[in-house]
Amino acid sequence: MPDAEIFLDLDKTLANDGPLAMLDRLAAQLQEAHKYHEWFEARKLRLRHSLGLPLLPVQADEHVPEATRTKLDEGLIEACREVGTWLLRAGRVRESWHYLRAVGDREFVRNELAELTPTAENLDEFLELWLHEGLDYERGFAALLEQYGTCNSITTYDSVMYGKPRADRAIGAKLLVRHLHAELIGNLRAHLERTGGFVPAEFHVSSLIAEHDWLFADHTYHIDTTHLASVVRFARDVDDVESQQLASELAEYGMHLDATLQYPGDPPFDDLYPASLRYFRALLGEEVEETLGYFRERAEQANPREDTTIAIEVYVDLLARLGQARLAIDECLRLIPAGIPLTGRAPSLYELAASCGDFCPLTELSRIRGDLIGYALSKLSSS
Repeated sequence: MPDAEIFLDLDKTLANDGPLAMLDRLAAQLQEAHKYHEWFEARKLRLRHSLGLPLLPVQADEHVPEATRTKLDEGLIEACREVGTWLLRAGRVRESWHYLRAVGDREFVRNELAELTPTAENLDEFLELWLHEGLDYERGFAALLEQYGTCNSITTYDSVMYGKPRADRAIGAKLLVRHLHAELIGNLRAHLERTGGFVPAEFHVSSLIAEHDWLFADHTYHIDTTHLASVVRFARDVDDVESQQLASELAEYGMHLDATLQYPGDPPFDDLYPASLRYFRALLGEEVEETLGYFRERAEQANPREDTTIAIEVYVDLLARLGQARLAIDECLRLIPAGIPLTGRAPSLYELAASCGDFCPLTELSRIRGDLIGYALSKLSSS
């Protein structure tokens, strides 16, 4: 409809059917023209008029009756859902989130995103929602690896996943482990083929290394060694057996690199690849007691009053992951003095107590430390 006719149409609707009908007509015209932001403003006008409020927000809104305010808020949220969904389906992802964030229904947005395929033009906007807003880590890291490669994905993982729960970190870590392991397998296969060696259809990195130690001659490496170090570090968070097995192969490969290509980690993984291999194998149920002894010793060497508590927390966390939550509580109390802040690498005492169903140590500790909140929490949880 030409612009002049639109105004005449609005005038006619207002004269014949009233303000609400005119605002409905305006919204329909804006929707038809895909003017979504303006449509939202029209919906706001209609909502406020229908509730007997001034068309534009004013200071008097502070005194609106509670029932009217509830209807206003509900109407605005529904309008946000509608316009946000339209924008999302139109591929205007960043604009859509401006409205959908206000809705607060992350599952709804996640499901909507799952039905859409990003384009070259809006992939970065999808990545913002998938990764930076945490709506779909798996799809986000898969797209990041495919479109931007390993280096960019590692950098993003380090920045985006810092401080996130292990369950979230494990999603991206799993994809990075599998991606780098596949790259390693492909490059090892290519090396064998170039040298005329027998290349089995399938092979494990560990068995291949044992049979072909010459693969590492003259400082040879088959994947970027900084990528390897980073992914082995991330891999401590993977929680599925297959990824843990692949991670152990990556760590074993790293152990055979020339010493100049093996970078130190942070305690207790300062000897990065051997310590990581121990850790992964313990999670797989191998050499458990020897590994716990190793990390116990490293924890006992730490000075939590002067240094970081990471070595202690890694040990406590490993105990918990191996199903020894009750021992993890005892060791946490033994090794970490009262009042020392933790980094969050290990479960809290409350989480450990809930895991083993024994809140008595937490109750007693709270009594000793004068922690009334902790005491009430543990007593209520135990009952």
